[in-house]
Amino acid sequence: MASNMNIQTVIASFVLLLCFTKKALSYSGGAPTSQCVAMTPQGPHGSGRPHDNSPFEITSSAIPDGYIPGQTYNVTISKKQTSDPDFKGYLCQVRQVGQTAAFGIFTPRNTTKSKSLACTSANGAVTHTNKDAVSEQVFDWTPGQLGVGTDVQVVCTVVQQTSTLWVQLTSATFQEITPLANGTDPSTVEITKVSPPQQQPTSPSKVTSTVNTTTESSASAGRQATNITTGRTSNPQGNDVSPSPTSTSDMSGTSCATSLHLLVICFIMIASFLM
Repeated sequence: MASNMNIQTVIASFVLLLCFTKKALSYSGGAPTSQCVAMTPQGPHGSGRPHDNSPFEITSSAIPDGYIPGQTYNVTISKKQTSDPDFKGYLCQVRQVGQTAAFGIFTPRNTTKSKSLACTSANGAVTHTNKDAVSEQVFDWTPGQLGVGTDVQVVCTVVQQTSTLWVQLTSATFQEITPLANGTDPSTVEITKVSPPQQQPTSPSKVTSTVNTTTESSASAGRQATNITTGRTSNPQGNDVSPSPTSTSDMSGTSCATSLHLLVICFIMIASFLM
């Protein structure tokens, strides 16, 4: 009788151990689809720690500009500081703010550590494949069409170790955006500013020279006009040279001498005739 009881006890213990081992192995190999909504590991993991003391951050290349349906963006889990501890497990989705349904398609980059998980739709989430510790994981995420202006965010549960985890850590929110007419992502368009042509500054010496030249030209023209009026000329040094005036007395003396000479000649001729 006692022997039968011992055998039953051993069998029961073995079954329980097998069940717990299977459960542990399933979680070390990634989150199950039963946790797609709550994103809270069961068993020995606990309920999670407050978000404000999380050493991890969730980012995406779609933040802050937004996403265009059909294009692929990256989603990253990383440590805030290099000295922070690594993590072993995770479950990530993109959700509309305030909703629990997964949105878009995840594609693992490192398939030795990550795999897609069917949450809401095929490949709607991503989780770990083993319990190896890592400092960062990057995934590709391709969104569908949800509606321009609808806020979404990345939601991840990150497990550092068995009883140390953070449930539903979130990234900053971002939105679907409308592509340009040619299909270009507006966030990638560079705006080139065209500067107006700059006017070359005029050297003060050139301005002074111009003013001096103009003033000298005006003064020279004025002097020439004055000289023409007064009958004066200027020498190369700019000094006025007045013509020597002829006095009235000199002109009168010459006229009188000429007349007297004529009278003498006439007198001689008359005298010669009479003789």
